Amino acid sequence: MTAVYVIAGVLALLCLLLALPVGMAAEYSGEGLFVWLSYGFLKKRLVPAPEKKKKAKKRPEKPEKKQKSASAGTVEDLKENAGAIAAALGRLRRAVLIKELTLHVCVACEDPANAALAYGGIYAAEGDLVPVLRSFFRIKKLDLTNSVDFAAEKTRVYARAKLSVRLGALLAIAAKLILSMKNNIKS
Repeated sequence: MTAVYVIAGVLALLCLLLALPVGMAAEYSGEGLFVWLSYGFLKKRLVPAPEKKKKAKKRPEKPEKKQKSASAGTVEDLKENAGAIAAALGRLRRAVLIKELTLHVCVACEDPANAALAYGGIYAAEGDLVPVLRSFFRIKKLDLTNSVDFAAEKTRVYARAKLSVRLGALLAIAAKLILSMKNNIKS
């Protein structure tokens, strides 16, 4: 009977791990680009890569290895699997949740006419992009702010995005893609 409890506990833990979201946050500002990946309570900075502590170990020199050339697939294979890839991308876009999407643009221009043209261009681009993003993804919080600074020398941009997808959804999409591509290869 204890084996049943152990198996039930392991299955419950597995279900819990598959239900946890995999999150990604990206931020671009004057300091550069930063990207973080998170899973549950674990968080890892990807860009810029964290500095690794180097240990002073001497390794014997190895002879240079010849690089293997990657074998490329054919266009026919790609065409056969295009439907499966498109279906997987469609499922992926429905599984992704954009928790926060922030874009702040401060247009720098001394001439008011040029500033108005630049501001209008940015506002129009945002107006075209937002409905497309909302139709493809679920977006919880959207913050778009534009401003003009006549004293600044350069246009400044701040962008931040936080998104998440359930690990179970990613694995299900990958499994369906692999199975449908296998079926295309067999037939």
